[in-house]
Amino acid sequence: MTDLSPAAQTVLNRAMEFSGPAFERLVRQMLGEAIRSVVAHTQQHRGNDVWTCDADEILAIAAELEGYA
Repeated sequence: MTDLSPAAQTVLNRAMEFSGPAFERLVRQMLGEAIRSVVAHTQQHRGNDVWTCDADEILAIAAELEGYA
């Protein structure tokens, strides 16, 4: 597999704590799709090709998935 940026490697490492090495490819795919879905749900067009995502909304989604909401 290709080298990852430090940020991507941190996310993958955390996710792999709940999985075995045999599932790394699947975990990578799931994380990529999940991140794209969160961005698609939270992004707002600010004009002039500027897009933003609401960090509070992203954290609320994470908390809800973890059962804390």
